[in-house]
Amino acid sequence: MTVTTNQHSLRQDRDRLTNPAAAQRTEQCIHSKEGTACGPSHRVGPDQLLTPWSHIPSARWSPKKCLQTLQYLRTNVIRDIASFQAHLSAQEQQIRERIEVINASLSAINYNPGRYIRLNAAPTPSVEIRDFRRDLRTCTSDALATDPDDAYTEEKFLQVKQLLDRFKGRPEHTRHDADWTTRVTDVRRWFIFNASEVNRADDTEHEVHSDSGGKSGGQKEKLAYTILAASLAYQFRIDSGNSKTFRFVVIDEAFGRGDDPSAHFALDLFQRLGLQLLVVTPLQKLHVIEPHVTRVGYVDRPDTVRSRLNTLTIEEFRDARMKAAQMPAPRPGSQP
Repeated sequence: MTVTTNQHSLRQDRDRLTNPAAAQRTEQCIHSKEGTACGPSHRVGPDQLLTPWSHIPSARWSPKKCLQTLQYLRTNVIRDIASFQAHLSAQEQQIRERIEVINASLSAINYNPGRYIRLNAAPTPSVEIRDFRRDLRTCTSDALATDPDDAYTEEKFLQVKQLLDRFKGRPEHTRHDADWTTRVTDVRRWFIFNASEVNRADDTEHEVHSDSGGKSGGQKEKLAYTILAASLAYQFRIDSGNSKTFRFVVIDEAFGRGDDPSAHFALDLFQRLGLQLLVVTPLQKLHVIEPHVTRVGYVDRPDTVRSRLNTLTIEEFRDARMKAAQMPAPRPGSQP
């Protein structure tokens, strides 16, 4: 939920950067003609403003317009790009902090005897994401300069324009730029995630799990349960510090075909992460979930047209099961 909210905020920042007014004013500042651009390349005064671009027709700009555009870029565009970058950086830091909280819970559970699982988030090797982050830093590198006029050179204008053009969508590249924008601004894509199996005795790495290839059925289940629990805990924000939050998860016959140790591992993990579970399971697997639940809802069909639900505490269920086991079995041919 938090990730979705942050993505919405990032989209708002990006849309503000590429709204028609911003695009128009940026274009007013950067008039391309024969490889030149209209904009100050150094600290400018009223007399200096005309000098670098005196060969550009005066109809294209005026000193007043250029000063207004420079002021707009100083107070709006660069500031908005810096704010956009700050949102991305904050989300990157949030991902790292949440993983640390999840790892604290994972470290308390034995994944294998004497070992636990630790989630890792390494920087992505994606060239386009690395290039985007570099370009974003370049656009805002002098945003806090002592002399603000020095921060807004002709080169800076062109850097900003190139970035905004891609956000807005260049002619004949609209779909490609839209896909690019989605990829590079999704901070989750800035990471490559994997799981390390760590020796508890000395905290050394025993094995790295980047996928489930080469694992046995039980190992695949445990790894899948670990990733599932971590993903749920991330979405439910287990780092919120509020023990009364509702973190409800429905598990429908997830343990029907797996082995019992893997199921116990998963249920113990879900419990440690503070998730509230509704587990749907056939009776033959009830012994697996029994140690981890407080209430049982028993569904049966007394006839072909009705079904009924009986809810019992786990203690009431055990008492009813014991009484049923003590009843004599019906004799063959007797009426039920």
